[in-house]
Amino acid sequence: MVDWNRLSYLKISDITADSTRWDHASAAPDDDILKIQFTCLATINFIVATSCFLLLISILRVPKVREKSFNCYLLTITFPDLISSFMCFITCAMSSVTKTYYSEAMCGYQTFYLVWGFTSNCWMNAVIAYQIHKMLRISHIRGRYDPPTRKRVGIESLVVYLYAFVLAAIATWHVPGIPFKGGDYGGLACFPKSYNSASTWFFWFCFVPLFMLIPLAYVLWSCGHILYKGMVPPVGRRRNLALYFFRLIFVFVFMWLPFIVITFVVNPAIPGPQNPWLLWTGAAWSHLQGLVSVIVSCTKEDIKDCLVGTLSCGHCLKRRREENNRQRNTTASHMTLSNATDDHENNNLAELDEYAAIRSYSIMRSFNNFSGAIGGIGSSIISGRRSSSSMAATRSGEQIQDVAALTSIESGRIAGKKMTKSQSR
Repeated sequence: MVDWNRLSYLKISDITADSTRWDHASAAPDDDILKIQFTCLATINFIVATSCFLLLISILRVPKVREKSFNCYLLTITFPDLISSFMCFITCAMSSVTKTYYSEAMCGYQTFYLVWGFTSNCWMNAVIAYQIHKMLRISHIRGRYDPPTRKRVGIESLVVYLYAFVLAAIATWHVPGIPFKGGDYGGLACFPKSYNSASTWFFWFCFVPLFMLIPLAYVLWSCGHILYKGMVPPVGRRRNLALYFFRLIFVFVFMWLPFIVITFVVNPAIPGPQNPWLLWTGAAWSHLQGLVSVIVSCTKEDIKDCLVGTLSCGHCLKRRREENNRQRNTTASHMTLSNATDDHENNNLAELDEYAAIRSYSIMRSFNNFSGAIGGIGSSIISGRRSSSSMAATRSGEQIQDVAALTSIESGRIAGKKMTKSQSR
């Protein structure tokens, strides 16, 4: 009969020669050491949860960024990190106050959200590795690759989250006939663990592969196959995208493998009670994976701009846009003023030319009329028709006055037009 109690409440000082290796795995250090460990873990998890939350908000607030399917994949691996880190922060903070693990119910709750968060993260990395492998394989044979739609990304993530939920539920609530349950490790954290030979076999050959080994093996195979076949393009956007997610996958492998080795291989292999700080190192290392993933995510330019805009409340980017707009407006104003000045000078020259032409025409016409009048007067004197000469002179004088008046009126009109344009400018 399996004992349902998840917390053993064993201390390292309680371990005797008759204690089993499963008792060694559950033995906790002194309360003062537990308080320090819980406080440090709470701080780490708060930082990780905050960074994950900022990354999520940064991507969601920019439509052009969240519309990209591979950025949506980034959301799907960040969300489980946010949930597990925030919940672990609450658990560690509450346990730090009591200097021991908070309660039996909290142990079951932590088992659930840790299995769900870790499983979701592992399998979503495998899904991303599949898409990267598919993209590079099709590109390598000069084929056409259609990125997954956001709807497909959403369906894939929901399937993974549901799978992780089922696995977490089995680990949390003891199912009759399955030698599997959650328990405390060193009084520090609760996670599925073995408690006899049958549960040990089930843990290593059923739970661990379903939890991590299968997606981890697929990720390593995909990366190795891509490198072996030389599928990474020499240049281009697909190369940058592939290298970006390779970095995220490397973080996944680099952060999770030490956790498995330290927590489940090295620590139990040490004779006697487990080293509490070695177990704490494995737990802290696994939670830091979320923070490192956020940092690596910022190597993508659009993600970095979104995060900077969120941290600065959008003021920095807004100020940069305003400065660029101000420079463009200043340049356009100078160009408009220069064009207006050139047009004004051209109009003045045209008006002066028009005025000079009218004046020249008026003078020539007056001169011709005057010459004709003089000739008519001379002819009248010679022929003796003085009365006709007098009338011709009178008409010539009137014509000269008419031309002079016309010239004056035209000159006034041009001057008025020029003054009106000057006032409008």
